[in-house]
Amino acid sequence: MKQAQDHIDWTLVYAILAGEADEQQEAQWRELFLTQERYRNLYEELKPSFLAAEADPRTVQRLQFISRLHETPTPAPAKVKRFPYWQAAAILFVCCGIAAYLSGLKPMPAPQTVTWQQIKAGTGRLTTVTFPEGSTVRLSPLSTIRFPNQFAGGLREVYLHGEGYFSVKKNNDPFLVHAGDITTRVLGTAFSINANDNKEVCVSLVEGKVQVLKESADTAQSLAVLIPNQSLRYQAKDDSWEVKRFTAQEAAVIKNGGIVFKATPLKEVAGLLENYYDVKVVFQDAQLQQLRFSSMFSKPSLREILQAVRVANKVDYIIRDSVIYLKKKI
Repeated sequence: MKQAQDHIDWTLVYAILAGEADEQQEAQWRELFLTQERYRNLYEELKPSFLAAEADPRTVQRLQFISRLHETPTPAPAKVKRFPYWQAAAILFVCCGIAAYLSGLKPMPAPQTVTWQQIKAGTGRLTTVTFPEGSTVRLSPLSTIRFPNQFAGGLREVYLHGEGYFSVKKNNDPFLVHAGDITTRVLGTAFSINANDNKEVCVSLVEGKVQVLKESADTAQSLAVLIPNQSLRYQAKDDSWEVKRFTAQEAAVIKNGGIVFKATPLKEVAGLLENYYDVKVVFQDAQLQQLRFSSMFSKPSLREILQAVRVANKVDYIIRDSVIYLKKKI
């Protein structure tokens, strides 16, 4: 193995893969799995071999599969060869399998295969997705969520592109939402994430508590722990972030599927209108794109938002077919 794996806790890795971990080991594993990429990569590399070994009723092949899980370390010069704990445990596991096989017991049932699925919300449509353990996400139009058909390894882990409002069912397994370089970690809570282009990610917490982390090659840096009515906005361009409070009224609008604009550039407002209402927005004056717009809408309609933009920014609009033209108000 590579030098980076010299300090791998093989006792812990084997206990997790073999399903023999106690509560303390499971807690330790969740922390390592979240913060260290090498443990995540190792789990993905070794788990298929363990599953294949358990599913094969032929004991000789069990031994062959498990023996491939790791290169045998070069033994130190000695008369007696000493096995690392994980290898001794693997051999013990195989011996138990042989004994069961010889005693006429039925082979272990084949484990369920973990497959990933991806769901994308349609134009102009809010789409609610329910995860395997009961948590949900309400996707904004054209947003995408990717998740497994079953959560494993003591983690509930999903990938978001776009905007989603999550309602997470509380249990002992952390729930991780990956959006660009940002990971939001929760146990049970309700929050919104907006990561349409991954250059800017905004996490807004409505209920509970979340930890927001920035992922790098093999670590996860904690940016902040949010409490209700706080939001964190991360800018990938300059690797900066800030935490701000928002009102209870804004939280209620977010929770019920409304829209909140807070000093939002009109260029971003236009993008939202295109996604929500299946229209195209054309700026007849490019300078208008940088104007800021603040307002909130519980049950937004296209004309309601356009009227508010007109009043707040001295901007006029014309709708022709499915194209909206924004221009300076004369």
